[in-house]
Formats: sequence, C-alpha cells, structure tokens
Amino acid sequence: MSGFFFTLHQDHQRCDTEMLSLEQSANKPDWQQTKWILARVHKHFECHFQVEEEILFPSLEHYLGQSMGPLAVMRMEHDQIRHLFRDLESLIEQQKDRDFNDVREALFILIQQHNAKEEQIIYPMADQYLSNDSDQILNRIISHLSDNSCSQNQS
Repeated sequence: MSGFFFTLHQDHQRCDTEMLSLEQSANKPDWQQTKWILARVHKHFECHFQVEEEILFPSLEHYLGQSMGPLAVMRMEHDQIRHLFRDLESLIEQQKDRDFNDVREALFILIQQHNAKEEQIIYPMADQYLSNDSDQILNRIISHLSDNSCSQNQS
C-alpha cells in the first residue's frame, strides 16, 4: 500500500468503527446517547471530507479535472452523505426509530460504496499522479487528521 492509499484507508477504517458505534447505539432507544454519538461520527466524517476536498482533490484536479469525472462524483457523494447526516439529526429530534434506522442503513450503504470507489480509483490515482509531491501533501493530510478538532477520541 502506498502513502495516500494507506493513510486515507486507515481513516476510512476509523470512520467505519464510528459508524458501528452509531449502529449499536441505535439499537438502544437512548436518544441523548445516540445524538451524542451521531455528532461524534458526523464530525469525524467532516474532517475526512475536509482532507479530501481541501487538500487531496485540489492536488489531483490538474490531472483529473474539477467539474466532471471522479472528483466531481466524490464531491457529490460527500454532499449526499452530509444530507443523510442532517436527516438523522432531525429524526433523532423527532425520535422516529424506524425512519432513523432506515436512513442510518442507507447512509451506511452509501458510505461503503463511496469508500470503495475512493480506495479503488481516487487513492491509487493520487499515489500515481502525486508521487513528486506526496511527502508534502501527506504531511498536510496527517496534520489535519491528527489536529485536536479532528481527533476521534473525544468524550
């Protein structure tokens, strides 16, 4: 595994672990706990999206373009995921178990499909096209992901 793939795949794994904690909390009708976990999960995904949208994707645009193609698809899917997170936040406020679980499942499926595309297409392209600047770009990515505002283990 090369640098971009390895680093961002690890972050996908952290996101997956967070999603599992959301799934476990949703099986117990403690809406306050679920709300807290959803906020933590959403924050981690936002940090991941920021790394891609503010660091990785702009670095790749020279090679892949901006308005069409795989980067445009990834940005669109980020927006869809954000929308589903907002839907979940609303459903928690309304305490709608069935709807919450349906949207949570749709979110989980979309995230799995999205991550597969990134890991099979975007990250290998990054490793290929950005090899000359990989140390600098990876350092920015790692710095952002380890920033206190993006740390996973916040209680």
